[in-house]
Amino acid sequence: MMRNKKAILLLLPVVLALAALYPALSRHPVHLFLLKGTEGTVEAYKLSLPLNGQEAAVESIPLNPSQQKAGGEILALKDSQRLGAFARDLGVFAGVVGVPSTQDGWPGFLGGGCKGLLSDSLPGSFDNLQWTDRLYLAFYTRIPPPAPYSAHAAKDATLPAATPVPSATQAPATPNPAPTPGVVRVEILNGCGITNAADWVARRVKGPGITITDTGNADNFRYAKTIVRSCAGTPVALEEAVERLGLPKDAVEEIPSLSSSVDVVIIVGKDYRKLREQFRERNRH
Repeated sequence: MMRNKKAILLLLPVVLALAALYPALSRHPVHLFLLKGTEGTVEAYKLSLPLNGQEAAVESIPLNPSQQKAGGEILALKDSQRLGAFARDLGVFAGVVGVPSTQDGWPGFLGGGCKGLLSDSLPGSFDNLQWTDRLYLAFYTRIPPPAPYSAHAAKDATLPAATPVPSATQAPATPNPAPTPGVVRVEILNGCGITNAADWVARRVKGPGITITDTGNADNFRYAKTIVRSCAGTPVALEEAVERLGLPKDAVEEIPSLSSSVDVVIIVGKDYRKLREQFRERNRH
C-alpha cells in the first residue's frame, strides 16, 4: 500500500506538468514544409500541426519561376538535403517533406495513426524525418485539411492553349472581363460552415473547360445538400466536374440567370464530409 502511494506521489508532478503543457502544445505547433507536384506544376505548403490533436492548418507558400524550376528538380531527384536547403529560404521548419506527385492528399503519417504509417498513400514521398517523428505525428496530430485552393493557378490551367494569359502585373481592362468561349465560370460557396469545404470542392471541380472565379461563404451554413445552379445549361465540362465531385448528373439545377460574372454557382452543403469520403474511397481502388 505504501509502495503504491509513493508511486502515485512520484507520478503526480509528471501528470501536473503534462496538464500544464497541454494548452501550450496548440499554441506552439510543429511546422513542416511540404513540396508537392511534378516538373512544371510545383506547390509549396506550410503545415502547422498542433501536438494535442487540435485542427491542423495549411498555408500555401508562393513560388517564383526559378523556385518552381528548382523545386521540380528536387522532387524529380527526391533529394531531401536540397529540399531542406530550399525550405530554409522560405521559413523556419522542423522538417521537410517532398511529394513527387500531383495526387490530392497528404502522406499517411500525418495524423493517419497506425494505418497511415503502414499504408503508402502517396508513393515516392521522401523527407528528413526520423521514424520516431513519423510515429509521433501519426498518433498525436490530426490529418491536415485540404490544401488551399489557388484561383489564379486554376484560371491559368483551364484557359485554352491558344488564349494569351495576362501577366500578374497587368490590370484587367474591366471589373468583369468577357468570358472565354467554351469555358464555364464557376463560383463555389461554403454553405455548411466546415473549414476549407469550398476550397476542397474547388480542387475537385477544376479541370478542362472550367474556371473557378471565386470561393467564399454562402448566405448561411444550413444547406443540407450540395447544390449546383447553372444558367448555362449542362455542358460537357460541367457534367465532368459534377462527376468528379461525386454528385449525380441530375444534381444540376438550371435557372434563368446568375451574376454577370459567373455561369454556375455551387453551394457546398452538409453532405461535404460524405462527398470527401466517397472521393477517398474511389481513389483507393
